[in-house]
Amino acid sequence: MRIAGIIVSTIALILLAVWFFLLRAPSPEVVCEHLIEVTIREVGDRAPNAVDAFVDQIRTTCTKEKQTMLRLRGKYAYAEYAKCVMRATTLSEAEGC
Repeated sequence: MRIAGIIVSTIALILLAVWFFLLRAPSPEVVCEHLIEVTIREVGDRAPNAVDAFVDQIRTTCTKEKQTMLRLRGKYAYAEYAKCVMRATTLSEAEGC
């Protein structure tokens, strides 16, 4: 009986580790905020009116698109995508995800 408990505990720990490292991802809102920060940092003061318009566009559509991506592609694919976007420091890197 004790061996069965150890085996079940080990399996539970392995599943928790898999979830933690593979399926845990930032929420669509966090990903979109990161994209907005990267956009502002990259464009800077070159075109403030264009930046404001682009940021507004991102805010209105980004979260909805990311939630749709999560539903259509599944948690694993979304997690890989979201982690890639969060590592990106430029818009071109984010688009490559």
